[in-house]
Amino acid sequence: MTAGDVTFAGGFAVLPRLAAMPDFSLETLQLVVVPAFSIALISSLEMLLAQRVVDDTGVPGKTDPDASIAAMAGGNAISAALGGFGGCGLIPQTLLNSQAGGQKRLSAAAYAIAMASFVVFAAPLVGEVPLAALAGVMITVGAATVQWVPTASAIKDIFELKRLPAAAALLTATAVCFEMPAWQQRGL
Repeated sequence: MTAGDVTFAGGFAVLPRLAAMPDFSLETLQLVVVPAFSIALISSLEMLLAQRVVDDTGVPGKTDPDASIAAMAGGNAISAALGGFGGCGLIPQTLLNSQAGGQKRLSAAAYAIAMASFVVFAAPLVGEVPLAALAGVMITVGAATVQWVPTASAIKDIFELKRLPAAAALLTATAVCFEMPAWQQRGL
């Protein structure tokens, strides 16, 4: 089973176009202000965490959080004006980039250009890749980004009740995950 032609159409038709300006009525603004600020906060935190990971991995030089936030805000504004959607620096991609030797802005630009090229030119080929193979790639990438020793140590501390707040959070998250299907069936 593959993702199919519709999912990975590709070509220049998938590129964003200049978007029509939205309705800026008070009702619309009230509707979008809280979700917009929430997404902006989460995106900023994700990017700052990605920077922290890079700084902790020993890549020469330190990142500038203020410049990164400004660049993300500007890039997201341009993307929105062209009909696209926002983004931020993600920890797994940032970690893989630094582990592969990417240390300068050129490596991030090369990643962005490669992704755009895949979307525009190679998407139909990617659509022919079996979903099981794509899932295998995701699992491999995930396994490569986990810091196994600190994770095992944290799990051991949770089970030894050295980290009681973490144990409570883990128990709550597990309960929610297992109860979610039941809530959905009841329409909650």
